[in-house]
Amino acid sequence: MFPHLSYLLEENVLISEEEKEALLSLKEEAKSYDAVISIGIGGSYLGNQVLFDLFCGPYWNQLTKEERGGYPQFYFAGQNVDPVTLVELSSCISREAKRLKDRRMKVQFLVISKSGTTIEPVTAVRGLKKLLVDVCDIHLMAITDKEKGRIRPLAEERHFPCFTVPDGIGGRFSIFSQVGLVFASLAGIDIESFLKGAQMVEENCRSEEINENPALLLAALKYIATKEYGITAEVIMPYGDKLRSFGWWYAQLLGESLGKKYDMQGNVVYNGRIPVASVGTTDMHSLTHAPSAGEASAFSGKDRGRAARRSPSTSIRPAIPAKC
Repeated sequence: MFPHLSYLLEENVLISEEEKEALLSLKEEAKSYDAVISIGIGGSYLGNQVLFDLFCGPYWNQLTKEERGGYPQFYFAGQNVDPVTLVELSSCISREAKRLKDRRMKVQFLVISKSGTTIEPVTAVRGLKKLLVDVCDIHLMAITDKEKGRIRPLAEERHFPCFTVPDGIGGRFSIFSQVGLVFASLAGIDIESFLKGAQMVEENCRSEEINENPALLLAALKYIATKEYGITAEVIMPYGDKLRSFGWWYAQLLGESLGKKYDMQGNVVYNGRIPVASVGTTDMHSLTHAPSAGEASAFSGKDRGRAARRSPSTSIRPAIPAKC
């Protein structure tokens, strides 16, 4: 099902026509809210953090609503079980609510959980609701499994919007599904252009010729680094602050995709790579010094830092001895 993701708005494979219409109406609906709290963990969090960092940036919430084009502030919760962070978030939103003298603050909880039972998001929803209910008008929106999601019956009972995590799509890839597109729409991001970019990449990775398929070339380099040189650590190092969270997301993509006990024939192989998320030039003093000056034990993926132009390009250099 993964190849259908970039064509989600052009097909009715991963989304119904009704849900598609609801998705496309969110950009204007979002302007009625003062803040959105995206609540999720793992693939339900990391991809959306990347979208926010790239398209909105670290100072988004300091802008006025007019400077944000009418779109709300954004916060994240449920990606950990740290109660201190949850209390501090509620205090921050409570202060924002007090600045609105003539009305109550409208806050949307965007709850993302395929099962609806994941402890971190559930705890965040319950805690934040208790902490904010006296100072804000809380509105719910959910993204969950079509049939098994425990949130869906609640959404039907209380009549709040509920989008679908498509069948067969792992959380780490869900940025191109409703999980990422709902969030992007609420932030005013052009999801049609976003998916067009994904289509371009997907089409360029269809060839079976290694010199025409960048994904195949990258996979081959990683395989050779592992099997021929025993290099299992992989450092992803974007050279742009806005891409820091991209490293976290990539670490999940790599770890969950390649970390396997069994191969496809059922043999025990204990295969996997060790992803290390970092940022240049900050981490050059630690994570590039060792493999370049010491033992060659890491595979390096470096982004030269064009985040500001929103066109990241990645060059890959296996850190193997020059004599090899």
